[in-house]
Amino acid sequence: MRTQGLVLLFVGLLMMLAPPVVADGFHAEAGFAASLDSPEVFAGYALLRIWGAFMLILGAVLAAGATALAAEGAAMMGVLFVAHLFAGSWAFMQQTAIWGSFIGWILVAFLVGFAVAYAMAAWNSASREEVLEPA
Repeated sequence: MRTQGLVLLFVGLLMMLAPPVVADGFHAEAGFAASLDSPEVFAGYALLRIWGAFMLILGAVLAAGATALAAEGAAMMGVLFVAHLFAGSWAFMQQTAIWGSFIGWILVAFLVGFAVAYAMAAWNSASREEVLEPA
């Protein structure tokens, strides 16, 4: 979780400080205007910055609270697995249908990699938890 938190911190900062770089990396238009000074372009960049702020906050929580979150055991790891599996599936669909860029495949690989890591952590955590059987 700490590694993912640091990755999210970095990507969040990148999205907040350099949204044109992020948009270009995904071959995405930030707006549909002919001029870079138009409000539509700035609206697209503003959306990327908001998502960047969200990622920054989530990254800080995961990086700082990794130990506390891991103590919750299999349930927390299972939730993180399902969330990353969904996000990875969604990113894969976006990549194959719209983006078609190298950075899109990197995103898909990271999300699927984190899903596999959380699935393994959930499995290991569940096998260590005591099973309460009726007497």
